[in-house]
Amino acid sequence: MNKKPHAYLFVDGSSARKDDIGAWAALAITASQRRLLYGITYPTTISRCELMPIVEGLRWIKANWASRTGFRVAVYSDSEYTVKTLCGFYKRRKNKELWAALDEAARTMQIHYTWRERNTLPYMELCDAICGGLRKATYRLIEEYFEDPKNPEAVIPYGLLPSELEKDTNENNTHS
Repeated sequence: MNKKPHAYLFVDGSSARKDDIGAWAALAITASQRRLLYGITYPTTISRCELMPIVEGLRWIKANWASRTGFRVAVYSDSEYTVKTLCGFYKRRKNKELWAALDEAARTMQIHYTWRERNTLPYMELCDAICGGLRKATYRLIEEYFEDPKNPEAVIPYGLLPSELEKDTNENNTHS
């Protein structure tokens, strides 16, 4: 990217094999605006968690700031594998739907990807802290409510389907 970026995107993802819970965070920045995006995903892998913030961050930038073709975005990630794959050094083998979503989000923008070691920039440190905190808090919450955190759905009872819920709600909300 020869010219100065219009926006910067700092991203991080967090996942652990022991619980399959992942989190991601993205911080989009311009000279006068900031937008923090984050989420939880389950089950997942670290590769997915490193791709999600780039996809979601570029989608948000495209929808809110990139009013013209050629909008320049500098993306910073601590995932060397992700950046090298984005730059064409490695083939895109897994998570094809995320790669396709990333390509679509980046379409019409000029993106420059940069790898930086973990927590070497303040915004990257913030994203890392958000990811780690979200993942750990989610695991503690699931562990508190479910016997098997790897399979929380197993103890959730089957219930009414949406059409039955709407009927039940309508009957309870009728006024005489």
